[in-house]
Parts: sequence; structure tokens; C-alpha cells
Amino acid sequence: MDPWVAFRAALGMVFSLGVGYWKDSPTIGLAIAIGALNVCYSDKSDAYRDRAKRLLSSSVLSALAVFAAAYSANDPVLMFILLTFGAFFAGMLVVVDSVAAEVSVIVLTSFLIFSAQALSSSAALELSLYAFLGGLVQAFISIALWPLRRYRPERRALGNLYQDLAFLSVSPVYTKDATPLGSLQSIETQNALKALAGDDRPEARRYRSLLSQAERLRITTLSLLRLRKRLSRENPQDPRLQPLTQILDAASKIMRAVSLVVVSGKPLGVAPKYVDQIEALTSEFRARRGDGDSPFTTAVMNDLIYQLEALGGQLRAACELALKTTLKGIERAERLESSRPLKMRFWGSVATLRANLTLQSPGFRHAIRLALCVAIGEIISRVYQGHLQRTYWIPMTIAIVLKPDYFSTFSRSLLRIGGTLVGLVFATALFHVLPQSVWVAMGLVVLFTFLTRWIGSANYGIFAMCVGALVVLLLALTHISPKEVIWARGMNTFIGGAIALVVYWLWPSSEKLQLSEEIARMLETYLEYFRAVASSVEGTRPAPQELDRLRQKARIARANFQAASGRYALERGAAFEDMKVLSSVTVASNRFAHAMMAVEAGSSQQSSPAQIAAFREFAASIAKSLSLLCEALRGRDVPRNEFPDVRSAYVEFTKSRERDSEKYTLLYEETDRMTNSLNTLTEQILKRLFTNRLKESR
Repeated sequence: MDPWVAFRAALGMVFSLGVGYWKDSPTIGLAIAIGALNVCYSDKSDAYRDRAKRLLSSSVLSALAVFAAAYSANDPVLMFILLTFGAFFAGMLVVVDSVAAEVSVIVLTSFLIFSAQALSSSAALELSLYAFLGGLVQAFISIALWPLRRYRPERRALGNLYQDLAFLSVSPVYTKDATPLGSLQSIETQNALKALAGDDRPEARRYRSLLSQAERLRITTLSLLRLRKRLSRENPQDPRLQPLTQILDAASKIMRAVSLVVVSGKPLGVAPKYVDQIEALTSEFRARRGDGDSPFTTAVMNDLIYQLEALGGQLRAACELALKTTLKGIERAERLESSRPLKMRFWGSVATLRANLTLQSPGFRHAIRLALCVAIGEIISRVYQGHLQRTYWIPMTIAIVLKPDYFSTFSRSLLRIGGTLVGLVFATALFHVLPQSVWVAMGLVVLFTFLTRWIGSANYGIFAMCVGALVVLLLALTHISPKEVIWARGMNTFIGGAIALVVYWLWPSSEKLQLSEEIARMLETYLEYFRAVASSVEGTRPAPQELDRLRQKARIARANFQAASGRYALERGAAFEDMKVLSSVTVASNRFAHAMMAVEAGSSQQSSPAQIAAFREFAASIAKSLSLLCEALRGRDVPRNEFPDVRSAYVEFTKSRERDSEKYTLLYEETDRMTNSLNTLTEQILKRLFTNRLKESR
């Protein structure tokens, strides 16, 4: 519930209706108002640049939809073809992101609204220009009045969490409190970032990944404090205690720098120097392992070195992610992504859409279902055109309520029907009780626009009620009696909602029991793709067509998993703990896939025999981990000690690096990201499986 977004929507409506009043033409005012209303649903509280692109795109697409609808209405066959194709495309966009899907539905409803009346090409063009003007007005208001403060509460919560971790790492004593250090702030941060679970924007993914890294850093830091205490208890004069304290102090400085970057957007400063210091001190620990130590001290040192290596990787990942949350970091990431060939872009919308053109994709199945339902609704609306007014509301209702998951479709259908009826009755009553005045009607339009974008964003029933009221009031401004609207609107909405429910009942989908298999399929495709990429690094590069096929296959699996986890979030009984794990799995798997494509892009560089041999061992540990994760997800009880130590394999791989050459920097950076991401995946997936087994045993 964002009152400023609602205020901007109401302001756009005021201006639009004011232009109609000034021109003494309610029809012009209505056309501009509908353009502004359509575009205001794309308004969010994000960065100016992203918002401007989205709002301008919505304005252009809505205007094109108005023109195409009004002109194609002269030819019912052409109109039907355009409508069906538009519905299919709108359904497919769910695999890109939720914002694109919402915009496409708004464009589709614009097409349906303006297809009710056939116009000449000049009249259709004039009408579309008025709708475009309304969209531009709404875009200007949004860009002009909203500060660049996207994710401010989430940034503050993350900054506080990293500050707590910085304090934790220099705590003099490790205590076994009922509530471990840092856990309260971690819980608060998880709650603060809970709303980002379904946000697919790059910034939101980075914040979720920073939270995941913070959780891993907290566990690693607590382990190091515990090991330091054990080492000091064995030998208070152990010379290795001082370097260990220096490492923890350097980690504290790095986490303070990360906190500053996340909150204020300032650069990391000296943090990279401290990362290098930690790596150098860790190498010293590794070199002095076992020098005259007792079996107890040797065991502690082995555990200590393992945690120190993990700490270095986690801190590098946190620094990298923090830098990408700054304005310069975001711009650099966008430049890097756009510099790659289209097929190598991880978030390429065209590549994602092409990869999902298969019945294995839930997005493709939803697109077919939506196109079929809208086509059925359009046919029914044509059949009953002589019995009901404004029958285009039937396919329009279908386009709005039909979603990829059953729960959303069911709830939106019922709330749409109930809310529409309540809104129609309420607006009609207001219209008769209040004075008959254009100014009163315009005031009510502005009020219900505000309520639609404010309270309506939190409850779809209230949204439907406010939209139903808006319909009555907007049509009343064009001198159409509310009595003519209420029956037709109610009946058409009921028919459209019923069609959506029946079709979804005949072609259902449920995700609660499918998630483990979806994750396994995704990791299986990642394993196939990784093996092909690894063979490229080793000098036996597969055919480009084979790499393209495996990359496409991985994209489909990734989109299927993300769609399944999104649908699971809407199912009754979805557990918050599961949602946290799924969010971490999404972020970690995306980073892993991104690293694979970066390695593929740079695999043309020739490696030395020593590097190839070391990389082969590292690649074997990655492949085994992915394979074991797939087995665990499919029901096998895989012990934790059966998983290879990927971090140690990476450390051994880095020893093959040529000292005087920066030639292979990308390979080592991206394999470090793979290591960190895969360790996160392993922790989160095994945690989810253990939690589920515990629930089943109970």
C-alpha cells in the first residue's frame, strides 16, 4: 500500500478529466483518462530510469493497442486473430518477469475495451493519440515527483545486519546464549526483505543474495570464534591466535565497508586490501598445519582452515554484490551484460521467451490456456452481443483474472465478481445520493482512482470494487445512465470469471509436491551445461549448436523452477521457511548459471597443462556436488560428508595460477563465484529436505 503511487494516479486522472472539461468534450477526457489509468498500473516506487522505461513502454503499447483495436474492429476476423495472438503473448511474458506480465495484461484489456466500436483509420489514430497523451502525463507525474529511493528500508536493514556481523567478528568471547549473536538482527532483516521474495529485478536479487551471504558469514564467524576459543584453551600461547584475531578484525572492517556501501552507495574503499590480507594469512595457516601439533590441535586446525577458506569466498561475494548495488555498479553490470552476444545474456528476454516455447514450460501452457480462454470469451461475447451491452467485458475479465496458478485464478475470479457487484451498487447509490454535478462525479473518479492504487494493491476484492465504481462514474461523465451499466457489467464479469475457473479446473496445476523435482531438473540441466563448459576450458570445445541447446535447456528449467516457486508461494499452506529457502536457492542458482556463462564466454583463452589438470579436479567436485543434490532432491538420503569439499578443490585450483599473468583472472573469479553459489545451494537444499523430513516424521 503505497499512498504516493496512488496520489500520482489520482493526479493523472485529475489532469486528464480537466483536459476533457477544457475541450468541452467528455469523450476526449475519457480517452485521455483511460490512457492515464492504464499506465498508472505500471507505476512503481523504483528508480527513475527503470520506471521511465516501463511507463513510456506502457504508454506506447497502450496507444498501439487502442489504434489496433478500434481499426481492426472493422474486420472481426482480423480483430479475433490480433486478440488471440495478444493473449498468447501476454501469457508468455510470465516467464520474463511479473512486471512485464502485468503490463501485457493491461495492454490486452485496452485492446478489448476499444475494440467495442469500429472507427476509421483517422479516428482510431486520433483516439490512440489521446490515450498516448494520458500515458505520457502519468509517466511525467511519476518521474517528476518520486525520489530515487527504491529499496531504502531493505538497504537499511541489510546495512544494520552487516554492522552487527562486523561487531560479532571482533567479539572477545564466544558465548553459548539461547539466542546466538546476530540472530535477532538476521530475523528482522529477513522480515524486511520478505516482500522481495517475488521481485525479479536485478537489485532485489542482489539484496536477497546479500542476505544469504550474511547468514553464511554469521555461521562461519561463530564457528571461527568457537575454534579460537578451543585453540586458546589447548595452548593460550599458541602463536597462531594472533593471526586469527587479525583475520577476524579484517573481516569486521570488510563487513563495515559492505554495510556502508549498501546503505549509502559509497565505494568499498580499503576492503579489497583486507580481503587480500585474509587470503595471505589463510595461506600461512595452511602452510603451518601439523607442525608438531597434537591430534586435537590438528583436528582444530583442519576445521579452522576450512572455515577460513569459506570466509574468504563469502567476503569476496559480499563485496562483489555490494558494489553492484551502487549506481555505478548497476551501470557496469548492465554494460557487461549488453556487451555479450544476445544468446549469452543471462537475462535476455528474447532468449528466455524462445527457450520457453515448449509444452514443458508452465509459461507456455499458461499462454495457450489464456489465448484459448480469451478466444472463447470473445466468441461468447459476439453471440450474446444482441442480448447484453458491452460484452467485451467477458474476455476482458478472463484476461485479468486468469493466472498461472489455480489459487490466484480462483480467488481473483470470486473477488472480481463480488467486488465488481459491490462497486457497481455503491457507485450507483452515491450517484443518486450526492448532487448531480460534473464536479462531484470528477471528484468521485479521483477518489476511487486513489483507492484503486492504494488499498486495491493490498486486496483484490477492494480493487475490483473500486474499478467497478470507476466504470460507472466514467461512463456517467459521458451521459450514460448507471442503470444501463450495472446489470451488463455484473453479468459479463460473472460469465468471464466462470469461464476462467472452468478451464483451469479442466487443466489444473499444483506445485506443492513438485518443487523438489523442479529444482532437481534445473540442477540436472546445469550439470549438463557445466560439463560442456568445463570441456571447453580443458580444450575440447563442443559444437556451438550443442552449447546453444544446453544453454536453452537450462533456461527452460530455470524459468520452470521460478514459475513453480512463484505458484507455490500462492498456494494455501505455503510455509515461510520454505519460501526463504526457495528465495536463496533462486539467487544462488542464478549466480551459478551466470558464472557458467561467463566462463563459457572466456573459455577461448588457452590454459597451461597444470591449470587444466587442476581445473579438471575442481570440475569433478562441482559435477559430483550437483549430481548428489539431484539425488537428494529425488528422495535419496545423502549424508553431508558424501559431498566433496568444493572450496578446498577451488583453493587447489588457484595454486595453478601463473603469478606474473592476469590472463586467467576471469576464470578464477567466476569459479570462485561457482564455489560460493554451489555451497549456498547445498546448504539451503539440504536444510529444506531435512525440515520436510522432520515434518513428515511428526
